[in-house]
Amino acid sequence: TVLSTREFKFYSYYHRIKETLRQYWKPNVERRLAMLWHRGARMKDAELVTQVLVLLDEKGTLTRITRVTSSGFSDLDEAAMEAFNQAAPFPNPPTGMIDKDGLVRIRWDFILKTEASPQISFRSGGAPPPSRRMP
Repeated sequence: TVLSTREFKFYSYYHRIKETLRQYWKPNVERRLAMLWHRGARMKDAELVTQVLVLLDEKGTLTRITRVTSSGFSDLDEAAMEAFNQAAPFPNPPTGMIDKDGLVRIRWDFILKTEASPQISFRSGGAPPPSRRMP
């Protein structure tokens, strides 16, 4: 199995980001889903993915977040971007992650599985690992 070397090498930093994001994204997405359902939006059984590109400075301060791909629901995309804004900063990025221009670039996927009830999970950039259900 080929693993994303960058993701494996900086696992602890990605894990810190994930744990911080979790406390913001889950309530954000639940609130936005409730609003969507209240407005009559219906979702099929699917895996909805919002992919973002996050730029941090060398101190871990969020400088920019850009949506790369949409889940198909702008409210859910906004919940992902809002979570990064709320969770920032992400201090002490490893020096190996800092590009020559002084920025850290992280691609992050927010995944919402719609089944009988929504299930949410994360996956950071690189090769997508198997998704896990969040408690």
